[in-house]
Amino acid sequence: MAEGHGRRAGRTPLRACRPRCDDGAPSGFDSARQLQFGGQAVAGELAVVQHVFELGHADGSLGSFSARVMAVTIKAALDALLAQLADDPELDLEAYGAELVTLFERATRP
Repeated sequence: MAEGHGRRAGRTPLRACRPRCDDGAPSGFDSARQLQFGGQAVAGELAVVQHVFELGHADGSLGSFSARVMAVTIKAALDALLAQLADDPELDLEAYGAELVTLFERATRP
């Protein structure tokens, strides 16, 4: 596995960073707390990741980069992984995941 996979001391748990709808429902759910699909769901997913990056910028734990662009790039990398897995069920997910972690840790470090 790539370096740095453990939970780092002093970090806010992701659930505490999760943006919420105006009525308090978690992002990705509508006001009736029904799971959203399509564009609204993707926007919600990206908003969560972007918010986490913005928190990292604010506390100095992440480097300088566009939080939105990085969120979109991570989503695209994961979507591409799923397509590759569908084409190649023998894909080494552990190795692939380790490469992605290393890539994004390098791209986001301060």
